[in-house]
Amino acid sequence: MKNKKAILFDWDGTIAKTLEVWLDVFEIIFKDFGVNTSRKEISEHFGDYPWVRSKLESRTEEFWKESMKMAKPLLARVSLYDGVKETIHNLSKEYRLVIVTSSAQEMLDAALSHSGLADYFEVKVSALDTQVHKPDPAPVAFALKKLNLSAEDVIFVGDTEKDTRSSGALNIPCLFFAPQSHNKFYDMPELLKEPNIVTTFKHWSEFEEALNSTSKKSTLQCDNTFTLL
Repeated sequence: MKNKKAILFDWDGTIAKTLEVWLDVFEIIFKDFGVNTSRKEISEHFGDYPWVRSKLESRTEEFWKESMKMAKPLLARVSLYDGVKETIHNLSKEYRLVIVTSSAQEMLDAALSHSGLADYFEVKVSALDTQVHKPDPAPVAFALKKLNLSAEDVIFVGDTEKDTRSSGALNIPCLFFAPQSHNKFYDMPELLKEPNIVTTFKHWSEFEEALNSTSKKSTLQCDNTFTLL
């Protein structure tokens, strides 16, 4: 993409298949807690914390603790989406690469090491780097500061409203990852209405073509407002 110096990537559901890990874990832990729900219902309420609390009430914190305990080793060796490793390798020859995630640094480092991607990312922004997380733009702003770049120098790659809102608040264009598998987790037609999405791709083999197609769409004016740290 013309004039861009760096690419900022979300991790969960964009590079790594963590959504499927969490769905498997939640299904098991809900069953262990005696909660009558289905895999379909869990996926439809993915990220809906009030819904989880409505199911568990006083046991909610225990549920999260047990879920994290089960998920931690699985996330450390999580699979990547097909084609992502080759794409990251190619992009690293031309761009500075960054991860911006709300995941814990320990889990991210373990997963990057396991996948062989650790050396490709110059900056890794994780949960403890900022007081607030996406969709607030603070983590993205933190990444820009670490890179010593401005919003005009970068593009963001993500798969959720949290990604589009955090990057859009800084007028950063977003390439949106929308594989078929995400339809069970998100309302995709609604997500694709976000104003800073310049193009979408469904497979990582399409990414470089999608990136090259955005050179005429890099100037954005977004109405989202947030308070930066």
